[in-house]
Formats: sequence, structure tokens, C-alpha cells
Amino acid sequence: MNNVENLKENFKILRERAGKTQASISIELGFSRGVWNMYESGKSKPSIDDLVKISKYFGLSPGELLDGYFENVHLNEKNKDSKFQK
Repeated sequence: MNNVENLKENFKILRERAGKTQASISIELGFSRGVWNMYESGKSKPSIDDLVKISKYFGLSPGELLDGYFENVHLNEKNKDSKFQK
């Protein structure tokens, strides 16, 4: 799987694990729902600024979003800002 495929899959996986809808995560990140949908479907790639914003939201680095594949990985709370803390 290439980085673009990883990224779109990771966006969906992370959003679902955070218990968010596309609409709610779009609002929290300051995107339109259409923009988030384009990122998650792979029809558009985020700008560097948006990638950084998304990575901070999930408590990950941009590199982890691009290179990782989270479907079969349990995400530990990487830092106090992670959206995965319970």
C-alpha cells in the first residue's frame, strides 16, 4: 500500500476509533465536511498545513499518518493530547 492509500485509510480508521462522524471531525478541525470526505476517500490530498493539523488532532506525527497503517494496530495514548485517551 502506498502513502496515499495509507493516509486515506488511516483517516477513516482514526476518525472511527475516535468515535467521530465525518461532520463532527470536520467541524473540530475547521474543515468543510466535503473537504474531509475528499481526504478520507483519497480524492484529494491534504496540504502540509492540513496534514499537520490532523496529525496534532490525533496526537501523531505527519510521518506516522503517512507511513503507518492502523487497521490492525492498537493505538496507545502517545501523549496527553491524544484523542484516544479514555
